[in-house]
Amino acid sequence: MSPSAARRLAHQYGQYSQGDGPALQDQSRYVGWLQYAAMLGNETASYELARHYRRQSQPVLASQYEARAVELGYTLPRDLDHSRK
Repeated sequence: MSPSAARRLAHQYGQYSQGDGPALQDQSRYVGWLQYAAMLGNETASYELARHYRRQSQPVLASQYEARAVELGYTLPRDLDHSRK
């Protein structure tokens, strides 16, 4: 399975709402598929997980996935969202 296919599968378990994240139908499957995509090397999935864990007040996991995203070549946004400190 390709990394982008795993990320698309994750999005099938979460419908995006207006705002900064998905209105999750099945959070564990959403996170699981994103983790799989990140493990396969999808930098966008890694950063999406970092944002998810930041919203869940889990800064250690957020920083790990953010570092993984950067390692994979993701360019962090210049303007940071309000939840990052």
